[in-house]
Amino acid sequence: KPGAFDSLLLMMNGMGLAGTLSNLEKFLSHLKPLMTPGGQIIVDSCDVQYLFDEVHHKDYYGNLTYQYCYEEQYGDSFPWLFVDPFTLLEIAQSQGFEVQIVFQDGYQYLARLTQ
Repeated sequence: KPGAFDSLLLMMNGMGLAGTLSNLEKFLSHLKPLMTPGGQIIVDSCDVQYLFDEVHHKDYYGNLTYQYCYEEQYGDSFPWLFVDPFTLLEIAQSQGFEVQIVFQDGYQYLARLTQ
């Protein structure tokens, strides 16, 4: 397909671009037209469950909010998603992707999503 890519690299927790877990399906569906048939998405993320002492969460624990600050100047806060590998597998498969966890080291992992 013209204008499509064989590989999309979403490194440095690139699934965070989805913002929240509730946006992940839509985010993945927006990536599909950017891919050639047989294309792949290479992504890394982290299961941040270890950051929390208690397991009761009002929302998905990987939905975090960031705000940059430099010399007392604050930017707008924004959502950033950290998705655990099991949840990524479930949602990506529901969007027609095959998921392979290529590497895992503790809470961090690298995944390959293919169509």
